[in-house]
Amino acid sequence: QGYSFVAGSDNACYEKYLIFRPDATAAAGEKSGDGTAGEYSKESSAERGGRVFSVKAEPFVRKDVEGNLPDQANVGMTGFCVLIGGEDLPPGAYQVGVMARDKCSGQKLYTWTNRYLTC
Repeated sequence: QGYSFVAGSDNACYEKYLIFRPDATAAAGEKSGDGTAGEYSKESSAERGGRVFSVKAEPFVRKDVEGNLPDQANVGMTGFCVLIGGEDLPPGAYQVGVMARDKCSGQKLYTWTNRYLTC
C-alpha cells in the first residue's frame, strides 16, 4: 500500500496503477555492491522485450496525507493498495512505478520509484 498524488489537481479524478518495467541491470547481473539496482537502460530493456506491466490499485483513504498536504484537493483519496498475484507478472526483476489515469480526460501521468520487485 502507498499513496501518490497529482499536485495542483483534484485527486478524486484519478485511478491508480502500479507499473513494472524489466530491470535491465538485474537481468544482466549488474547489481551494485550495496544490493540496489544500477542505472536503467532503455536499450537493454528493449532488447529484452521491455514490456511494461500494470496492475490496477484499489483506492485507500489516507487521513495522514490529508493532514500533511492540506492545500491539495481531495488528497486523502490518494492512497492505494495492491495485491500482486503470480499471474500478474512473469518471473524476473522489475522497477516499480505509479501511474495515475484521469477518469475524465484519460490523460496518464507516471513516475518511476527507487523500489524494485523480484518475482
